Amino acid sequence: MDEHKNKPKNKNPNDGCLVLTRKEGEAVVIGDHLTVTVSRLKENEVRLAFRGPKNIPIFRMEVWLKLQAQKKEEEKKS
Repeated sequence: MDEHKNKPKNKNPNDGCLVLTRKEGEAVVIGDHLTVTVSRLKENEVRLAFRGPKNIPIFRMEVWLKLQAQKKEEEKKS
C-alpha cells in the first residue's frame, strides 16, 4: 500500500523550491553565469544584487506577471 497516498497536501508556498539562508554580503550562483548577492538587509527588506550577462532578463515577479498577461492578450488578438 502506498503510504503517501493519504498524506495531507502541503500548503507551504516554498514546497518544491530550494530555500537558502544567506547573510548580508553572501551570494548564490545560478548556473554558470548568474550570481545573486544579498547586498543589504534592512528591517523587512532585502536588497539583492544580480550579476550576469545582459542578455539574461531579470524581472521582479509583479513586473513579470504583468508582462506575461500583456503577452497573452497580444496572442489573443493575433
